[in-house]
Order: sequence, then structure tokens, then C-alpha cells
Amino acid sequence: MVDFRLKAPGTYVLVDHAIFRAFNKGALDMLKVDGPQDLLVYSGKEVDATYIGKAADAGSEAEKKVVAMFFARCQLARPIIVNDMKRIEAALPAEISAGIGFTLVSFDARRDTPSALAEYRRTRDLPAKRWTLMCGRPDDVLELAALLGVRFEENADGQFAHSNVITILNAQGEIVHQQIGLNQDIHETVRLLQQLVKN
Repeated sequence: MVDFRLKAPGTYVLVDHAIFRAFNKGALDMLKVDGPQDLLVYSGKEVDATYIGKAADAGSEAEKKVVAMFFARCQLARPIIVNDMKRIEAALPAEISAGIGFTLVSFDARRDTPSALAEYRRTRDLPAKRWTLMCGRPDDVLELAALLGVRFEENADGQFAHSNVITILNAQGEIVHQQIGLNQDIHETVRLLQQLVKN
């Protein structure tokens, strides 16, 4: 049980950070609070979209982003999900791809150090101008995974069982599209990215 006091009205999202609870299994709830406005605390503006905040701002300076979670030592899905992102990049006209950043976030916080990711970037030929490889604290990685709907679990041999999701974020950090699975048709993803940049 938690006892707390709120200083401004609004809709507060409560998140259960257990690794294996998906949104449709009760991981999220919303608390609606009424009362006098305090614009110093909260502007009152609400957006009906998934927002991932600073995670959308990190890394590449491009406004729109294609994001996936991975781990560099994966022997199965990792090369495929990165290749799927590279297929998306290659399918975009040059003037469109210049406005899009590609971000890979590792959920192997223990082994995917900055130096390990730098080596991975080199071996996979991922140019720093458009590709950002990130690692973070375990709690931050779990929070991002929950927001993106990515599930993962480390097994006894240090490999990870995980879902494969490529996410498109708009300039406000909102999820506008997700490509689920590996080796999927990329036409809808490419179309939406072109639309985002043109708008």
C-alpha cells in the first residue's frame, strides 16, 4: 500500500515494472485527479499517445527516430533486427533519411559497455551520423522496455530471450508505429517515416 499526496489535477499513469507484465495484462493503470489547477506544477496539457520523454531525445540529433532494443552478443535475432533497420534506412530517399535517427538500445546492461557498443558499431558498419547505440542502468532499461512493449529475460548461458520490435517515434517522442517480428514487410514503416518527415 502506498500513501501519497498530489499537488495538481490530471491523469496520472501508474506502471507496474515487473518484467513480464504486458500493458494488456494490467501493467498500467490511470489515476484521474480533480481539483484546482496549479500551472506551476502541471500545464494541464494531455496527449493521447505513448510518450517516452528523454529516451526520444538521446543520441542522434534527428527529430524522428527508429528504435529497437537488442544485445550485442545475440547470435540469432540481433543480426536480423539490425538488418531490418538497415533495410528501412536503405529504402528511404536520401532527403528523407537525413531527418531520421536510428537508435539501438541494449538490454544487456552488464556487458554492453560503451566500448563494446563502439566495437559493434564498427563491425556492423553503422555510421555515427545517423545511428546511435546506447546502454543504460538496469532500471532505466526496464522502464524503456515497458514503454516500448519489449519483453526480455536472461537465461543461464547469458543469452536473452526477447521480443523483436522496431518502433517509430515522432518529434514529440510519441510512438506512431511498431513493426513486430523479424524479416517483416517494411513498406508501411517506410511510408509512415516519409509521411512524418514531410509533415
